[in-house]
Amino acid sequence: MPVEWTSPPRPCFGPVPDALVYASASHVLRARLHRQVLLSGLLRPDATAEAGFLATFGDGRYVDDLYVRRARISWPRLAPGQVEGLEDPDDLRLRCAYGGVLFGHFGHFLIESLSRFWWLKSNPAMPVLWHAVVPRVLPWQQEIFGLLGMAGVSMHLIARPLKVAQLVVPELGFVIQNQVSDAQARALGVVPFGRPDPSRRIWLSRSALPGRGGLTPVLERCLEERLRELGWHVLHPEALAVAEQLDALKGARTIAGIEGSAFHLLLLGRDIESQIRIVRRDDASMPINSNYMLIANAKNLDQKVSEFSMTSEEFQGGESGKEAFVDRVLDFMDGP
Repeated sequence: MPVEWTSPPRPCFGPVPDALVYASASHVLRARLHRQVLLSGLLRPDATAEAGFLATFGDGRYVDDLYVRRARISWPRLAPGQVEGLEDPDDLRLRCAYGGVLFGHFGHFLIESLSRFWWLKSNPAMPVLWHAVVPRVLPWQQEIFGLLGMAGVSMHLIARPLKVAQLVVPELGFVIQNQVSDAQARALGVVPFGRPDPSRRIWLSRSALPGRGGLTPVLERCLEERLRELGWHVLHPEALAVAEQLDALKGARTIAGIEGSAFHLLLLGRDIESQIRIVRRDDASMPINSNYMLIANAKNLDQKVSEFSMTSEEFQGGESGKEAFVDRVLDFMDGP
């Protein structure tokens, strides 16, 4: 059956830089050219199994560098016996790049789905193949692709077995909770933030997110009332388009909030001089997710994380607990 593209692919059989692409004192990124690669779609073999896919050479060896890495864990690999239709794959006689897995989670999309963008940005004529957790490109994902200049790039979601004549696989520029390369951070930084306005302060709210019960949204709503009185703008990112979120953040003196994926949008910013202040959501005795630190270091952010969390015992005592939480957060954001 024919392969469906977002736009017709252009011929791409010229030279490809599959050796050294980017190097620094700390990290080297490469893109490798593989031939005759067999790919399955993203599948869940049974109700209890995690979704995975098959990526092999003609001799049955796995194509290791296609799989998502999370620290030392790789994305689940399917065995040939778990995939139907391998004997009659679509035959794609093109040179394509592999983009990765399109995650429906906002933060994982920015960090992991786009982790090969450092190479894709420099090779816009190359058609791109993707796996997708949701079998379509979501509107907000399309918007981010547009912001990154990929609106006209030929892209295809792998839904059934596909044999690819030549597949370029860039190394991951961001490995979750492990490392982010300078090249990846620079490539994603497409939105200039400009000089901060001393009067502009943004709170990234989680209080209206669905499915949140218990005390934490109550504490945050109390905090937000005080912040509005003090002239802060309380932003609900999930209610805005991506471009609107970025417009709201540009020029802010302070961008603060409870830890969450909304902070990962800073990856798309360039020359960010805002103060970033993150209040811990969970147990303060545990290290905060290291992705926040990786992004801060890669983007050279003025970022601080609170030593307390909103689940601390001192905030659990009714009205006095609410007041204590509000005061601690305000002191933290006003501190050095």
